[in-house]
Amino acid sequence: MKKIITTLFVLIASILIFSFTVNPKEETSYRSIQELSSDARFIGLLQDQLQLVNKAKDLKTLASYDSKESLSNADINKISTLAGYKSRADYERALKSKIAVIKSLEKDYNISKYSKSQLNQIGLTTMNSRNFKAALPVIIDDGDVGGNTNECLELCADARTACYAVATTAAVAAHIGCGAADVTVILGIACHTAVLAAQAAALHQCDVTYAQCVNGC
Repeated sequence: MKKIITTLFVLIASILIFSFTVNPKEETSYRSIQELSSDARFIGLLQDQLQLVNKAKDLKTLASYDSKESLSNADINKISTLAGYKSRADYERALKSKIAVIKSLEKDYNISKYSKSQLNQIGLTTMNSRNFKAALPVIIDDGDVGGNTNECLELCADARTACYAVATTAAVAAHIGCGAADVTVILGIACHTAVLAAQAAALHQCDVTYAQCVNGC
């Protein structure tokens, strides 16, 4: 009996070793994070996020929600309206679409392992690329500059554009940080909505600084 048990043990061990040899555990291979800057999905996230500049009905009021420690359902409804969405349902659909893109990027790049600082840098590289600028319509209104296009005013406008880019990339990185949070529950949608309010606050500060710059010209 002892000999039989020993023989069976050796046989089972041999089968297991053979199994692991023939079917090794496959390691997931992710694309380089540097490829993000040319990925249409990531570019689309940035472009969509930047649209808040034009879509927001009242950027200053929207920005005021950034100071709240938590957001209620009523707050989220108001924020979705201020951000230019037709309804809460319309806002949730947009978030679900954004989350789907983030999930697909996570699958290909494992982007959740990267810090916000790294994602911000990739985002800025993307927004400063020629392809991004060519693909993006002019959405930043410099009408308040008037007909005067002296060097000082141009520098103010360039600084605001750069400020918008920083606010936008930070928002995209934060949305990625929220991950696949379920937008049908308050905690999930609150995470992404808090990002929206924070971006609005940053964009509003860009505008305030721009106005001060123009007044100093």
